[in-house]
Amino acid sequence: MSLPEALAILSLSAAASFIGTISGFGFALLIVPPLSFVVGAKEAVVLSNVLGSSWLMAMFLALHRSVVWRTAVPLGVAAFAGMPLGLLVLELVPAPTLQVVLGVNVLVATILLWRGVRLPIEGRLADAVTGFISGVLNTSTSMNGPPVVLHLQNRGLAPIPFRATLSAFFVSSSVFALVLYAVGGQLDRFALAAAGVGLPGLVVGYVAGNLVVGRLDARQFRGVVVGVLMLSGGLILARVALG
Repeated sequence: MSLPEALAILSLSAAASFIGTISGFGFALLIVPPLSFVVGAKEAVVLSNVLGSSWLMAMFLALHRSVVWRTAVPLGVAAFAGMPLGLLVLELVPAPTLQVVLGVNVLVATILLWRGVRLPIEGRLADAVTGFISGVLNTSTSMNGPPVVLHLQNRGLAPIPFRATLSAFFVSSSVFALVLYAVGGQLDRFALAAAGVGLPGLVVGYVAGNLVVGRLDARQFRGVVVGVLMLSGGLILARVALG
């Protein structure tokens, strides 16, 4: 690993951690597109999961008392069912194809969220469908946040339960994804070394983000959520356009 690569990993980890801590999600959405320029698309997916697991665990431990478990558990179970399929997709489907589909879907879904359009399904069925789609996206692109974010926004959760429930869901799915990567051979020495380089930036971003998030009211928080989704969708499509 060269010095420029190490500095890029450190900087991107700090930025994604900072924004993600404020919004409660978005670490992978923000870090994978630019990181893929540095280490390659598939390597960025694996590295994002390694770093993201540490960030999510820190957030979960801080917010676990506010988790809405009746929503987090069904989402998590359905996500586990979708992850093996996502791992197969990662091996078989070209990364640009996945990124175009995901980027367009993120932008469309964000516009619908901003306009206040509700999802056509609710209750346990919505939990199952959302969790499964998120699980497939997790191991195939490492960007599994948008379906769950939109689902919880439709449920009208306040900022703290929103962030807490997201962290509970994501930490469980990330750990399971790491197990699958290890079994599949994608979790190699480079991924672990790069994660060690990015960890200090992760900590700095997390601490700084927590200093900011406590000052946001519900309306400002919703604006942050929509903004992060729009930014992430744009980054995904820009990554594809630039090749």
